[in-house]
Amino acid sequence: DRIDPAAFDAPRLARAIFAATNRARTQAGLPAFRAARALDDAADTQARIGAVFRPPSHTNPFPLIATPYDRVRLA
Repeated sequence: DRIDPAAFDAPRLARAIFAATNRARTQAGLPAFRAARALDDAADTQARIGAVFRPPSHTNPFPLIATPYDRVRLA
């Protein structure tokens, strides 16, 4: 379905993606992921950074949170 920008609900979309990912993992015989708010917050921070620094990347210029590993460790 098309997403109406005026009614966009980012938390709802994130929950839907999480649920779809766990359905796919279960169908593949893998354990489901557990939700972790701290990791969601770290991902949201990186998304905001990626909106400013071009091109968007999984890394950024901030030393404490520069890589995905850094962000998970900090979270």
